[in-house]
Amino acid sequence: MPEVPAEIETEGGTLRELLVRLFTGTPVEKELIDRSTGEMKLEGLFEVALNNVPHNGLPQGLDTPLRDGDMLLLSLILLGGG
Repeated sequence: MPEVPAEIETEGGTLRELLVRLFTGTPVEKELIDRSTGEMKLEGLFEVALNNVPHNGLPQGLDTPLRDGDMLLLSLILLGGG
């Protein structure tokens, strides 16, 4: 997977729009973004937190508007198998 930049400048938008922008063109794009609905399929693949609040705990979820200075934490969930 390509390296995700440590800092991104964006003109507003939502958490969802930022994630789509980050994942578009990557090998995992088809796994994460349902192009017919625009929904993101993060569960079980990535943990996403905005300003230390998990995305599913935000009042507006992925549709939370971004503000200057927001901090996004994106963690890949690694699963073992055997």
